[in-house]
Amino acid sequence: WLELGEVDRAQRELATAFGPQTASGFVPHINYVRSPGFHYDLWGRRDGSSITQPPMYGYAAAELARAGHQPTEEVLAAATAGLRFLLDHRRNPSGLVRVCHPWETGADDSPRWDDHCPGDFDRDRWRITKDRLVSLFETGPDGEALTNPAFDVAPVGFNALVAFNARELAGITGDDRLADDAKVLAGALADRWDPVLGTWVDECSDTSGS
Repeated sequence: WLELGEVDRAQRELATAFGPQTASGFVPHINYVRSPGFHYDLWGRRDGSSITQPPMYGYAAAELARAGHQPTEEVLAAATAGLRFLLDHRRNPSGLVRVCHPWETGADDSPRWDDHCPGDFDRDRWRITKDRLVSLFETGPDGEALTNPAFDVAPVGFNALVAFNARELAGITGDDRLADDAKVLAGALADRWDPVLGTWVDECSDTSGS
């Protein structure tokens, strides 16, 4: 909306994204503004889903600020809390951020997750598998997914976006802790470089990788 010159709409949309944010800082990837309770049987939450996605709100806030339209303090605090949730509650021992479901990655049906679908890939079987993975979350007090023993994956793409958004947000808020965490996360990502493959490799508890 900012690119279209509709600054008020851009600010409003960004603020609305944090509507179902939990006390822990978790930001659901779906906000059921118009249909509270939709898919409650799947998520166990009425106002939003129990999973998140890459925290692009850090970049969105920074873009607004660079254009001379600083987001409100409430929005900046919510964005900071969303990133802190990932950095404080989703880290694995290597320092990378875990995801709990393929849907959280923004690459829902990537071949990288084929190892988690038994047998050769089949769309219907994969849909059943993804629904089953939702039922295996370990959740916080507000239903937010914290970990998933059946999908213990730290994707490099997701982590790169967390580090990028943390740095972007810290750049407009002056949050030194967030800036430092972005650097630490980038360092953990560097350890995932595979010189033989010539790319960064996801970290996965499954010995077959991802």
